[in-house]
Amino acid sequence: MTTETKTYNGWRNYETWCVNLWLTNEEYTEDELRMLAQASASEYHRADCLKRWVMDVFYESNVGEGYGMLYDLLNSALDNVDWREIIQNHEHDDED
Repeated sequence: MTTETKTYNGWRNYETWCVNLWLTNEEYTEDELRMLAQASASEYHRADCLKRWVMDVFYESNVGEGYGMLYDLLNSALDNVDWREIIQNHEHDDED
């Protein structure tokens, strides 16, 4: 059995690319992403904070407490996001 690694536009997967795209699409969300990525905490903690922030701001405000097929599919997609990769990609954004 072979394990195939799939990437999307240079990112680990489509879900990670998509979340990063939307976070960098607006000044407010991009500023928040940079602040979280450059905080003085461990990479794991910063990635967890990013995930919680996305869930609080975007997910729960638009989806809420739910159930059903679409809710389950959205949860699955967000579970596939590599939050650490997004943090790593933006932790040095302001450096020359």
